[in-house]
Amino acid sequence: MFKSTQSKVIVSLGGVSILVSLLKNPDTVKILIQLIVFALMARDADCMVYGGCHVASWSIIIVPLIFITFFVMDAMDFFKPVQDKIDYVKDKIEKLNKIKALKL
Repeated sequence: MFKSTQSKVIVSLGGVSILVSLLKNPDTVKILIQLIVFALMARDADCMVYGGCHVASWSIIIVPLIFITFFVMDAMDFFKPVQDKIDYVKDKIEKLNKIKALKL
């Protein structure tokens, strides 16, 4: 299906990303979106390679690396402190809204 080295790398990176998603949180929609995005990127890479723009096709590898980095960091709870702070702020806002509603 995918002939170029670049597209095979993209498919491999997509497989890693999907595997991490399956292990972390098997959300069907998220996995389906990843599958579609990585398949489209691999197809575009093949198109670019056989169209003669090799440098641009290698630059597409950055996108899957960003996906993988994000999902691995999320799987390792790297964003937990940030999420805790966001939850704290949300709680404060909800309390303020309740106080506001009582005063009306």
